[in-house]
Amino acid sequence: MSQPRVSWKLVAIGGACMVGLNQGLLAVLPFSLPQALGVYGFTALIAVLSFGGGGFLIGYFSAGTTIKEAALACTIAALFNAGITLWQSPDTLTAVGTAIAMGVGYAFGFAGGWLGERIQGDTTDKMRERGELPPHAP
Repeated sequence: MSQPRVSWKLVAIGGACMVGLNQGLLAVLPFSLPQALGVYGFTALIAVLSFGGGGFLIGYFSAGTTIKEAALACTIAALFNAGITLWQSPDTLTAVGTAIAMGVGYAFGFAGGWLGERIQGDTTDKMRERGELPPHAP
């Protein structure tokens, strides 16, 4: 049984969606929300909505049984978000904060990708990967 191929197109689209969701949510959510939820609660909310939501979309639209695309897209999106933060307010970016943000983003993206795969259900590509269908069955 061969390893499922990674769709780099899906990784790029998913990463862009995650960055867009992250930055969009930061722009539209009320300024009072971070004070109400606390820094960690607000960060978790943004991570669930942007990374988890993006991971879910990637897992749902992925043709085969692979959530690698979600994990790779999360890593790319977290790096882009760190770069945006560095550009907007360099005094707030720390190595520890970036590492935590990447870990949290990766975890939520991976969980979203897994959930998207489960909701998508069986496809012919997934059945071929498991050896339940011949390689060229319709």
